Amino acid sequence: MAKINEFKDKDSLKPHQILSRLSLGVVAKLIISYKVQNKILDLRAFDFRKYSSSNRNFFIYENTKQGFDNIDKVNIVLNLLHTLRNRACHFENLLKIRENDNKLYPRISTKEKGTNIGLMPDKIENFLNDLICLINKDLLDYLNRG
Repeated sequence: MAKINEFKDKDSLKPHQILSRLSLGVVAKLIISYKVQNKILDLRAFDFRKYSSSNRNFFIYENTKQGFDNIDKVNIVLNLLHTLRNRACHFENLLKIRENDNKLYPRISTKEKGTNIGLMPDKIENFLNDLICLINKDLLDYLNRG
């Protein structure tokens, strides 16, 4: 909030100008703190197993499987995007994976309700393309043309 208030005092910035000056992490925190996940993205049909064989689309609660609701999925996606952005911008190796008991797991991962969700290096582009299509299907075509 302090970051937004800092920009509000500027000479009548428009909302899109304020948004363009915020970092991805601040935007993600604002979405979560104002609880507007359902208004931002509809990820009910989003399948995290496409991005790593170790991913699950559920969590365990009182010994029963519970599917992630849309809010959980948006939180997962925002956290993965934030992690991916940070690793890329700090020149960390996005192709790294970790091995545990002879199984391979993605290094770009987040935990939601006790369940780890991650992106295997060869699936990062698919993940980003799927998100772009969810926001605007024509946008991916536009990006591929340029």
